[in-house]
Amino acid sequence: MAVILAVEDEPQILSLIKTYLEEGGYEALYASRLNEAEVIVRSALPIDLIFTDINLHGELRGGLLIGEVARHTRPGTPVLYTSGRGVTEAVRFNDGEFLLKPYSETQLVSAVAHLLRKK
Repeated sequence: MAVILAVEDEPQILSLIKTYLEEGGYEALYASRLNEAEVIVRSALPIDLIFTDINLHGELRGGLLIGEVARHTRPGTPVLYTSGRGVTEAVRFNDGEFLLKPYSETQLVSAVAHLLRKK
C-alpha cells in the first residue's frame, strides 16, 4: 500500500483528504503546518508521494518549500501540489503536478494513482 503525505492547513479539507485517500486504498500521513511537514519529509518514514497545498498558514509558497525539501532528501518522490488560485510558474519550475481546488475524490485519487504509476 502506497503512503501519501498530505499537507493542508484547512482542517475541513484535511479531513476530506483523509477520507478520499483512505477510501482510495492509500495509507496517509498528515501535516497541517509547514514545519510538521518538513520534519516528516526529513524523517525515515516511508513516503511514496507528497500532496501539498501551496499556501500554508500565510506562507504563500510553503508547499513549494516542501517540494524543495523532498527533492533534496527524497529524490524521485512525486509531489502533487494544490491551490484554489491556479497553476503558478513556480509549480512548473518545481516539476510538480497540480490539482486545482476544489477537487473531487475521483480527481484526487486519479491524480495520485497517475503519479505513482510514473514513479
